[in-house]
Amino acid sequence: MPGINGLEVLTWLRSHSECKAIPVVILTLSEREQDIMDAYRLGATAYLIKPFTIDDLEKMIKSVFRFCAGY
Repeated sequence: MPGINGLEVLTWLRSHSECKAIPVVILTLSEREQDIMDAYRLGATAYLIKPFTIDDLEKMIKSVFRFCAGY
């Protein structure tokens, strides 16, 4: 994203009460442990490293839905 990165967007979302409950999945090339920890610390719901398959994405989405539904 030009001018802003995903973690900045995540920080913005989590700082606004009307957006706090929105699930956020980070899709990134970064495998750095610090980046993963930062994303979860800032409120990411899930983290998926590129490249990934459609099957990986589908599993992640289903997992997020289950998490948000309380299962």
